[in-house]
Amino acid sequence: MNFEIQVSGQGSRTTSLSILRNKVRKHALSKAHTQAVKVAEQQKEAAIENAVETMTESYMKETEAVFRTAYHLAKKNRPFSDHESLIELQELNEFICDLGLMYDTLHELSLLSQELQSRSITLLRAEHLLKRSIRVIQSFKESPGEKYSEALEAKQTGEYRSIALKTNAKLKSINPGQFLQSLVNNLEKRLSFEDETIMDLSILDQSKWPSKPSIRHGEEQVKRLCKRFNLCTDQALNGMRDLLEEPSNDKSHGLGRVIHVMEREGSVFGTLEECDNTHAYTLERAANSLLTKPAAQGKPIFILEVLLVGKIN
Repeated sequence: MNFEIQVSGQGSRTTSLSILRNKVRKHALSKAHTQAVKVAEQQKEAAIENAVETMTESYMKETEAVFRTAYHLAKKNRPFSDHESLIELQELNEFICDLGLMYDTLHELSLLSQELQSRSITLLRAEHLLKRSIRVIQSFKESPGEKYSEALEAKQTGEYRSIALKTNAKLKSINPGQFLQSLVNNLEKRLSFEDETIMDLSILDQSKWPSKPSIRHGEEQVKRLCKRFNLCTDQALNGMRDLLEEPSNDKSHGLGRVIHVMEREGSVFGTLEECDNTHAYTLERAANSLLTKPAAQGKPIFILEVLLVGKIN
């Protein structure tokens, strides 16, 4: 492909090319072109300088952090922290007591959460675990848990693991009775999951049957369960009657489908409970770290940052 330069006006091709070369040379020697080239070169040099400056600043920050940590370890026996006021908070009587109370309750909730996460859990088992956890938390009103008892003892002595505790009248501690009752109320709301369904499911528990059950024992409950879980009523009723005649063979008949659905619903229930108790398990571990890991020479390690990582509703 050939390209030709076309110019307006009269003249030969040689003359036109000569004029074009003169214009290009004039532009190359012009002040504007010289300034543009200079700006481009400065930008290249600035990019290199910025890269070197960024690397130097990064190295300086790391060096500064090392020396700052060494200084605070030598002067205060603990690493540098931007939250000195929160470190002082750990040395208050009321805070230690609140932390101990929360640890005991959150530990109980984490145990409940782990049980409810089991794939083999059923609704009946989940209800039993919830009621048991409620009784345990209610017992904390009369008999404090391990960590709360330890915190109360430290408050009386004014010292917690060689750390001198302070008192701040402006800091209001948690009301243990009110806190525990509120927690119990929230757990009891979980028990409102179809109370009638729970009672109907209990008909499948052979230990609760009378000594000589009727052949129609549990018929109404099975019908309600089939309606609740959208199952075949006739098949389930025949399975229930087979079970009444042969209690040792419970899953080989039509009732096996009802039992399977019950177990599946229980697994879903456990998954929901797992989501609600994830933060509780995280807080429990953070509280445990704070209560059990004092630093060298009686200075507390700052663990509260763990509590501030996420938003706890």
